[in-house]
Formats: sequence, structure tokens, C-alpha cells
Amino acid sequence: MNAVQLKLQQLADPRFNNVTFSKSASIYEKGGIWQIDGRVYHGTTFEKVRKSTRKKATVANKKWIEKNFETILWDLCDYKKEIDEKLNEGKIQKKTLFSVFAQGVLDRKFVTVDDEEYGVSKHTMHDYNKKFNKYILPFLESYFIEDIDIDLVQEWQQWVLSKKYQTGKEMNHRYSDKKTLSIKMLKNIRIVLNMILKEAVIKRLITINPLTVIKVPAKSKKGRKPVSYLTLEDIKTIMDGLDNFTADVTRAMDSRIRKQFKNVFLFMIGSGLRSGEVIGLQWDDIDFENETVSVNRRIREGDIDKPKTASSIRTIPILKEAMDALIEQKEISGSDTWVFTNRYYTEYSSAGQIDWMYKKVLKYVGLPEGRLYNLRHTFATNLIHSEIETITTVSGLLGHNDSTVTQNTYISNVVKSTNIKGRSIFG
Repeated sequence: MNAVQLKLQQLADPRFNNVTFSKSASIYEKGGIWQIDGRVYHGTTFEKVRKSTRKKATVANKKWIEKNFETILWDLCDYKKEIDEKLNEGKIQKKTLFSVFAQGVLDRKFVTVDDEEYGVSKHTMHDYNKKFNKYILPFLESYFIEDIDIDLVQEWQQWVLSKKYQTGKEMNHRYSDKKTLSIKMLKNIRIVLNMILKEAVIKRLITINPLTVIKVPAKSKKGRKPVSYLTLEDIKTIMDGLDNFTADVTRAMDSRIRKQFKNVFLFMIGSGLRSGEVIGLQWDDIDFENETVSVNRRIREGDIDKPKTASSIRTIPILKEAMDALIEQKEISGSDTWVFTNRYYTEYSSAGQIDWMYKKVLKYVGLPEGRLYNLRHTFATNLIHSEIETITTVSGLLGHNDSTVTQNTYISNVVKSTNIKGRSIFG
């Protein structure tokens, strides 16, 4: 589709969508200026265009005219003037390319990252853009936003589910098999498209958001994959091995970092904070007298910003091991500001640096590979399964927006609630 045809398809009136041109145009010189002679067809009629191009009669100009003769014929024909007049008078509505409209929505969200409706950070918006460019734009790029309907979006969803991709570590393995997307990933992609279609409804470009009708396919009978967490036996195995792990270095700098990791480990399984929240802690956030921690910030990819959601900003009690770890950390932090510090005694730029250390520890003590985030799961699972706290209370401790998130992740029936302050991981 050339530029002229694209512009014509943007016109909501179908009469203007069937414009074609003569297969070629005659180009001749008159008074030192190139002239053009061709036809513009619209419907069952045509218009003969024989006008000056206003281009000097040079070889270079002639080649340019030969290459762009359709655009030139369109710009010179009376039919274009008629359409332009009707557009200016509002008698014809102009369509908007989906790609242009969607990118505009995403760009505005980047500017208004504190928008309460979506409550997303700059990093989340970056992730949205990645999903948009990989899973949405390739299918819907050539459509107009006004033409988006239920059938088209249903077709898009089937296309997304049918494709196979390599993601994460798999892309580093030469012979890894590609996999279809998970239902969870589809839901995340739908969030991005929903944001765009919702805006289109508000602007009355479409009458209904198709995603409100089209459902996500049901999961297989295998059901939800259980969260990964450490058992009390796993925790004891790690604790028994951490002292040897700390001593098994030759440089004092590395010894401090390994000793600090023990404090990170105990703090995370005793507080349930997200890893980005942990490295974002400052000493002013710690209330040693009341044994509480205030979560006011997180660090992601070098940026210090607000926690994930409004409910993530919280002050919570912590377990005995977490408080003991903070007391120990005070002696080795080397910073008057940051609780957990890198080898240069400044804040970490990413939790990935600690996650790497956690993987080394697991390998050292002979446990299966896991993620640092599993320590948050360990905290929640320990409280719920031991019936120390209710789902609602644990949800608040974790900073979840809704207790159903906690319920769906850590399914359990709990009846009693007590304060966790001073309690131990081991009961």
C-alpha cells in the first residue's frame, strides 16, 4: 500500500477507498519545466491530469517524478481538492491508524506515570511498550482503530496463542525449543491492548471494547503452578552453610558482602519485602524500638522510585530474625543512609546483584536453583500455613492491592490473627 492509498483508506467514507491510477504517466518538457499526463480513477469515473509538476527539466527531477508519479497525480487532481474541502468542512471523518493511535496512548502514559487509574511506573510502561511492539503491533499495525471489532481481536488473540517464542534464558541456549505463551503472559499482554481500546471507547472511535467480551482461555487441568518457597528444613540447611560460605573467600571485601548476604537472607524471610524494596531501605526507615520497617521506595535498574503500588507504601512489624539481621547489619553496612550496601558502600543499583549471590548460596549448600523472590513467598507461606496471620493481614504485610491476590497465590484457610512482632521464623 503506497502513501496515497493509505491516506485514502483513512477516510471513513468508503467511496474514497477505491482510487487507482494509470499504470504510468507521460512526462514531457515545456518551457524548461517537466509536465505530467496521467489519469486518476475513482469509482466508475476518472479524471485526466495534465499539469505542470513545477520541477525543472533535469534528469534527476525526471527520475524522481517517474518514481513518485502516483503521488504527484494525486496532489494535482481536482478530486483531492474536493476531498480536502469536505474534510475541512467536517463532512468526511478521517480514520486513524491503530499504530499511530496506540503509540500516542502509550506515550501519554509515559508522561503521566503517576496516573492513579493505572498506577504504573516508568519501568512498567517500558515493559508495556515491549509487549506492544512484540505481540500487538505486528498483527494490528495496518488496521485503523475505528475498524477494531470483536472478530478482529479474537483473531489477534488466537494468533498470539498460536505463535512460539523464546524468552529469558532460553534465548541464550542455541538448541532450546520455542514455547507457546502461557495464559498468564496472555493476560499481561491483554492489559496493554485493553489500555489502548479503553481509550478508543472514551474518544468514541469504537463503540465497545472487544476485550470486555472476549475471554481468556481456561487453564489446563494442571492448574496453577504452586509458588516456590523454602521449607524450614531448607532454611536450616542454608543457615548451616552460610558461615562456611562467608569464610570461603580470600578478600575482606568479598567477606563483608557474603556476611551481609546472611543478613539479607534473614531479613527477607522475616519481613516479606520485595527485593527492590529491600535494597531501597534506608536507616531512617527502621524503627528499632517498635521493631517495624517503613517501605517508602524501591530501586530498579538504577532508578530510585516509589514502591510498586500505593498499598506497597506501608509500615510493618517484622519477625525476630529480621530484626536481629538489621542489628547485625548496622555494624557492617558502612553507610549512614543505606541499610544494604554494595562493595563500594553505596546503594545497590539492582536486586539482580543479590539474586546472583542467592543462587551461589543455593548451589554451595546443595539445594535446587531458585529466585531471590522466593524468600518473599517463604515469608508469606510460613505465616499462612502456620496460621499465625489471616490472609487479609498477610496481604497488608506484603503490600498487595487486594487480599484475593494473596489468597490466589498462597491458598489457605486461616481463622486467627496475631501480631508477628517478636515471633521467630521457627515458631
